[in-house]
Amino acid sequence: MEYTAARKRALWLLSKKNYHSEVLFRKLLDKGASEEVASSVIADCKRLGILSDEQAIVRELKRGWGPRAIAYKLRLKSAEVRKWISRDMQKARIAELIPKLGPREKAYRTLIRKGFDPELVIEIFSYCD
Repeated sequence: MEYTAARKRALWLLSKKNYHSEVLFRKLLDKGASEEVASSVIADCKRLGILSDEQAIVRELKRGWGPRAIAYKLRLKSAEVRKWISRDMQKARIAELIPKLGPREKAYRTLIRKGFDPELVIEIFSYCD
């Protein structure tokens, strides 16, 4: 796949939703772009401000996923995700989710399953007592 076709594909994908650069890179490779072409397309998209890794990760947090689940879902390293999601951001999102999750035990299990840090969830529940 040549550069213009790969760029067109990347722009089409980014018009649907904001992808993380690693995910977009894999999608371009799957469609037949070479690694060099995919890398240059991603660099151009970042330079133009069309592609933002931070926004892609924070979007998943807003959807109710914790950093461990986001790293797994996007196939990223945990450090890459934690670079954009602070402990305070997790606390705020957990506080928003707790009232929607029902009884305490169910809420705890759901938050852990959604990839939030267990020690942070325990800390928040200990303040609720």
